[in-house]
Amino acid sequence: MAIALAITEWCARETELDIRFVSATGHEFHGEGARRFLAADPPLRDTVALWIHIGANVAVSDWQLDAVGTPVRRDTPATRRGIACHPVLYAAVTASFAGQPGYGAPIGIGVGRVPGETQHFVDHGYSPLIGMVGAGPLHHTPADTAVATTPALLEPVARGLISAVQRILQHQA
Repeated sequence: MAIALAITEWCARETELDIRFVSATGHEFHGEGARRFLAADPPLRDTVALWIHIGANVAVSDWQLDAVGTPVRRDTPATRRGIACHPVLYAAVTASFAGQPGYGAPIGIGVGRVPGETQHFVDHGYSPLIGMVGAGPLHHTPADTAVATTPALLEPVARGLISAVQRILQHQA
């Protein structure tokens, strides 16, 4: 949520284009939150300049088990995360997330199945679209709380997303 709030504030200051951010609950129930959003009369697809889906665990720590099986946080991002985008956005997203594990090589929408709830938005024709998702080792456990992330993990993801939006807006101008 920290990333979504930061970037929406930035977008409100920097552009008058309609950029929509979607984060939905219920992804563990086959995308129930996304399905409900899509069924609840969302904005018309052609009136929105850019759709961004920010899924769960996009900036969480990787963890490993110590000798007795206790999870220990590492200072690196979780390895199970990914980003997808429409081909027209690929260059901007790739450049903006270069060097970030899991995000530096986006999945092209239309090339393969995209991760997480992003697929629901693809199936309903939302374009152009960026979708991010992650799954840390604590995902869907009682320990999946704010302790799973740090400012050092959140910042590069937020900066990458802002950079991608800037590049996309410059290209559209």
